[in-house]
Amino acid sequence: MALYEESGTARDTRMRIVRAIVDLGRREGIAGLSTRAICEQVGISRQAFYYHFRDKYAAIQWYNRIIYKELAEHVGNDMLWSEAGPLMAVRTVSELDFYAVALKTDEDYNSLRFEAARSLYESWKDTVRSYEDFAYTDHFDMLLRYFPRLGVTVVADWVRDGCCRPIEDVNRAFAAFLPEEVREVMDAHVTDRRSKLIGGA
Repeated sequence: MALYEESGTARDTRMRIVRAIVDLGRREGIAGLSTRAICEQVGISRQAFYYHFRDKYAAIQWYNRIIYKELAEHVGNDMLWSEAGPLMAVRTVSELDFYAVALKTDEDYNSLRFEAARSLYESWKDTVRSYEDFAYTDHFDMLLRYFPRLGVTVVADWVRDGCCRPIEDVNRAFAAFLPEEVREVMDAHVTDRRSKLIGGA
């Protein structure tokens, strides 16, 4: 929740830092990119930078979590899985500049993949646990915990390969790892919510 509780000004500054990292990293690479260069690009002091992030890698992780959390919050709330899959793929494509810089090394790849999977799991766990008529069990938690790791790997490999495969193929591969029990529970909630909204209109 902390990602969404920060002030607009703080978030704007963080976004400017990320954009500077992407812009400079595209030309110079991340490894040799200095905090000083980032600060000069953004127009802030080093003190201001360290107020927001401990280093450039923390900035990348923060934005990676933002991307996946914003995508995940719709699933099981106002969007069916079949509707969310294409949206997630399109959003990922829109962030290719970011990922082209962020996924340079195997270490970067594994770190971002882990953080994305954790962000999805935490978001979907909060969503399902908010269902009044559903008893959240250890079994369901296990399904929800491991699926994002597999699904994110599909997407991360696709991005690292330059998104050469059609989006439809990636959606099918991602969906293949989705446990049917998870799909049924979350889709049923969305369908029921839509029915109530229509009935109350």
